[in-house]
Amino acid sequence: VGCQSFPAAQSSHANRVKALATIERLGGTVVVDETQADRPVIGIDLHKSAVTDSDLSDLSCLSDVQELDLRLTGISDAGIVHLRTMRSIRVLNVFRTKIGDPSLAEFSKFSNLETLLMGGTLVTDDGLASLSRLTHLRKLSLFDTAISDAGLSHLRDLSTLRVLLVGKSKVTDEGSTRLQKSIPELRFKEL
Repeated sequence: VGCQSFPAAQSSHANRVKALATIERLGGTVVVDETQADRPVIGIDLHKSAVTDSDLSDLSCLSDVQELDLRLTGISDAGIVHLRTMRSIRVLNVFRTKIGDPSLAEFSKFSNLETLLMGGTLVTDDGLASLSRLTHLRKLSLFDTAISDAGLSHLRDLSTLRVLLVGKSKVTDEGSTRLQKSIPELRFKEL
């Protein structure tokens, strides 16, 4: 299903039409790159929509997406797997969704990811180990999660990380100080 359901000759156009229809049906918005002849979709905003895990399969053909906002939706790890083709994502907002550690393993494949907002989710300390491959990550929100000092240890090699939101988590001042010794430019925010 999803973006691979049409014959090859018409697949690209038909898949894009289906994806855009799904976004419109859900009340979402898109940003297209007007400077490109094919006007690729580079931004999708579905926050507070009724988007489901299966709806995300319709969007998998939009591989040029750089910003994706899924905050305050019911999506889970089952839906995140449909985003695998979106390798250009730089900003991903999954705040207050039902994602957990399996999604972090998927996010680790987004090599261009600069901002990951996943406060209010089910991620754990162990799951943060998957993020160590995100060498461009600059901003990370762990607000209102079960993340503790143990999880922060997985972030110590993220030398580009500049902002970490840890309010309402189990992170202590001691854990923050330890991580800041590894990344001196890092600033912590409570939100």
